[in-house]
Amino acid sequence: MCNEHEKMLHMMESEVEAAIKGLKKGKEPGEDNIAAEMIQARGGCSLEMLHGLCNQIYNQKECPEDRDRVIIVPTDKKGDRVECGNY
Repeated sequence: MCNEHEKMLHMMESEVEAAIKGLKKGKEPGEDNIAAEMIQARGGCSLEMLHGLCNQIYNQKECPEDRDRVIIVPTDKKGDRVECGNY
């Protein structure tokens, strides 16, 4: 179980959520061709995935070497696209 100090070392979901909400709309997507609007439209699914990814990078204390070329594509399965379990 984490002590209070260890809990502070993790990025909070609310911080990631604020960053997603703060993405500027109408900008050209990067090499991955994912626009800010696409990330924002996925709602909780994007938040859950990006929160986990950010904490993994934060805890390892280094960014992946190919961070400029990483492409993250959420692929939906059958069912409601709003449900995180359908990806």
